[in-house]
Amino acid sequence: MGLWLTLFILDPHDQKVMYLPSQDHLWRNSDLSQIPYVFPLQKTDLNWTRLENVDGYNITALGMSEAEPRRLYYGSYRGDLFRIDNPQEGQPVPVKLPTDTLPPYSHPVMPYIHCLAVDPKDADKVIMVIPSYEIISIYSSEDGGMSWTPVGGNLEEQPNGRGDGPSVRWVSILYVQDQPVYFAGTSTGLFSTTKLDSMNTVWVQEGAETIGNVVVDMIDVRQSDGFVVVGTHGNGVYSASVTEIPSGVRAATGPPMGWELSPVYPNPFNPEATVRFTLPASCTVHVDVFNLLGERVAVLADGRWPAGEHRVRWNAGDRPAGTYVIRLSSGGWSQTRKVILLK
Repeated sequence: MGLWLTLFILDPHDQKVMYLPSQDHLWRNSDLSQIPYVFPLQKTDLNWTRLENVDGYNITALGMSEAEPRRLYYGSYRGDLFRIDNPQEGQPVPVKLPTDTLPPYSHPVMPYIHCLAVDPKDADKVIMVIPSYEIISIYSSEDGGMSWTPVGGNLEEQPNGRGDGPSVRWVSILYVQDQPVYFAGTSTGLFSTTKLDSMNTVWVQEGAETIGNVVVDMIDVRQSDGFVVVGTHGNGVYSASVTEIPSGVRAATGPPMGWELSPVYPNPFNPEATVRFTLPASCTVHVDVFNLLGERVAVLADGRWPAGEHRVRWNAGDRPAGTYVIRLSSGGWSQTRKVILLK
């Protein structure tokens, strides 16, 4: 099975070098500039080399950074992930990266890796996008793909990715004022953040009045001048020059003033714990308890609460011992605390 649209990537270390997958094969062109332009178009094998050690996995995503080491990441239909150091020469051997730390997939269709965004200033930092529903869509790694942290944050209805989505289709990283801004294209529009904080990451919608809530399929950025291009499904292409940190993103790096989920007390506990939270204004809040599989095991608050400090109690006498996650959410904001039940 091949892709509907053929993907390719130009090597950011030398843009005359191209990597082009064809199902489970990967081809490299060592110098595109030597291919003559003729019309009508003709086939050519000039400077094309098949990387013989890449085989057996239908390639669906490619990612590279202009930073050292010179490294190519690629992902597959089956969710497998690989990296190749120095892919520009010889017949390099891919390294299969561990993905066993990711939660098990519950979606009936096998998910695939759709996008790999590599930090332009650090080749060890990479973001992986899985666009399926009912699973977490975004993961980040800071060690070259050896371990992964979910960073879907408030883009996920539940901590395990289940619920109404949205699904994430693309992520691009743009450095603005020497700070990374992460843009995410989703099934409900364009979002951004400046801080990846595991599942506490706060994503803020961009272009609500222009792009709107349409599907964003792809994003491309240009580091030299902050130019961002956003491709949507059926609603055109949008562009902007981002030279300052967007005010909405800057304000969203932490919860609003006076909005807090305090540490749970006591912790560890048995069998009852007190959960304290503070609201700056009257709003609808949800306080839920999840186990480490992402399953909701208790609802402590669900409705409109007045401004001020509030306390709710969780009696876990009917739950097994272990670690649980308590999450406070309101609108697009969420905060979590871990708590240990001892018995």
